[in-house]
Amino acid sequence: MTQKGVVHGRHIELDEPVQLASGTRVTVQIRPEGGERAGSPAAVLSLIGTLTAPEAEVVLGGANRCRRVDSELWNPQA
Repeated sequence: MTQKGVVHGRHIELDEPVQLASGTRVTVQIRPEGGERAGSPAAVLSLIGTLTAPEAEVVLGGANRCRRVDSELWNPQA
C-alpha cells in the first residue's frame, strides 16, 4: 500500500485514512514527492544507461575539467 502525506516535525499526516488500528507499528519509506533533487547523487545515478555515448563523453569531460589541479599553485616561485 502506498500513501501520501505531509511531514509535521516527527509526525506524518496521511492524505487518506488507513484501515489499521491506532498504535499499529508500520514501516515507512521516506521519499520526497517529485523525485530526486536536481543534481543530487540519486538524480545522477538515475541517469545511468540513459545517455548516448557522445552525451556521456560531454559529462565525463566536464567532470574531469572540474578535477583538474592548477599546477602553478603547487610550484614555488623561484
